[in-house]
Amino acid sequence: MIFSMAKEKKTNSGGHKKQKQSSTLVAIDLGSSVIRIVAGEVQNDGQVTITYYNQIPSIGIIAGSVCDLPALSNALSTFVNEYETQTQTSLEHCVINITGFHIKSYNDEGNATVQSRVVSVIDKNKAIENARSVRPPEGNHIIHVIPQNYIVENNADVINPIGLHAMRLGVAVHLITCSKDQEQNFRSAITSLSSNVAVDQVVFSGIAAADAVLTEAEKEIGVCLIDFGGGTVDVCVYDKKKLVISFSIDRGGNKITEAIASEFHVPLYMAELLKTRHGVAHRDLMTEEEYQNHLYKIPARIEDGLEEDVFIDTIVMADVIARGIGDICNSICNSIERHVRELQSGHLNLGAGFVITGGMAKLRGVDKLVASCLNPRHNGVPAKVKIGRCIGVTGDDPQIRDPDHAVSIGLLRFSKFASDENSAKEEDIPKGKGKRTLKAIKDWLSKEF
Repeated sequence: MIFSMAKEKKTNSGGHKKQKQSSTLVAIDLGSSVIRIVAGEVQNDGQVTITYYNQIPSIGIIAGSVCDLPALSNALSTFVNEYETQTQTSLEHCVINITGFHIKSYNDEGNATVQSRVVSVIDKNKAIENARSVRPPEGNHIIHVIPQNYIVENNADVINPIGLHAMRLGVAVHLITCSKDQEQNFRSAITSLSSNVAVDQVVFSGIAAADAVLTEAEKEIGVCLIDFGGGTVDVCVYDKKKLVISFSIDRGGNKITEAIASEFHVPLYMAELLKTRHGVAHRDLMTEEEYQNHLYKIPARIEDGLEEDVFIDTIVMADVIARGIGDICNSICNSIERHVRELQSGHLNLGAGFVITGGMAKLRGVDKLVASCLNPRHNGVPAKVKIGRCIGVTGDDPQIRDPDHAVSIGLLRFSKFASDENSAKEEDIPKGKGKRTLKAIKDWLSKEF
């Protein structure tokens, strides 16, 4: 599936590729079920215009981890060659995502002495840099340092400390770490395509999806984003516009597909088709006609050239799906409750409820089932749940706004504003402060972004 492909006209100087790269961002969504490549332009107001989109079945990735690097690299080689042929550009820079059970997150604080008694960009960056001093789990390293709020003279509700008078500046941050080895595996799969290809950023899939579908109003009153992918489920929780909880579990839609295959003794590819075409999140959500015609037979290939009829009961399949989703929801609830106990406030506001993205978000009735399963207060009242669609996105095909494209779109938007912030910080550093200070800030920027 390919959306509009904006081909830039060549100039007399022959430098059209460089001009193209300066305005077009490229993201590669390395999912456990589908690999996507998306290119587009992101405006300063966050509006995204998609100029290219394509996807292929995933290979070499299981539950967010690389399981066959040569297979993944070969698939990406063909995939990227098609992109370069269609767009008449070479892939030189891209942003990729990462997910998996190895993702760990923490809330911590950093502090810095304000040298001039007036908070500057350097003071702000130094406080954030000092927050990175927390030691991540063995084998992990920090990929995101996300400020939540700043503390100036015992005022912990400061959003932007620049220009305020203070002797000391504090910052509360949310830290996200990942496995260094897994990140390097994904980087190797991309850089093996060409020595000219650079991975500019590695972004946690959960915050990419959140950037694509959540509004600032939802983040302000509290919202939980659940990206329900094939191999993993990523969760990000916001309260008062702050990212306070993030984690990933290594069970997604593929586990439900495996359960269907086991129940009806069919190959995985057929189980996936059954789930996609006839799956319902719960038997109570089936129509009367579906109840009456719930049993039918299909030919299933059991060996090369050999088929036999298999009887499929869609009521039983709905029960299998409901159990799988219920188990995942229980894991999400348990993880959220554990993280809430670690929060300084000891409580969490979710006024906007839960927002679901990912491939499983397209399953009929999944929002109703999740609403009955996700109930942190255990008071019998279903949680508020909605399906998240990408906001502020335009393209030739309206399906680009579907929930399964959230990570891809979010990667572009995240990449744009992280790059802009990076550039702005470098410009704001005063000259004449010494090469040592400049190097420290640049080192911090390279680590954060």
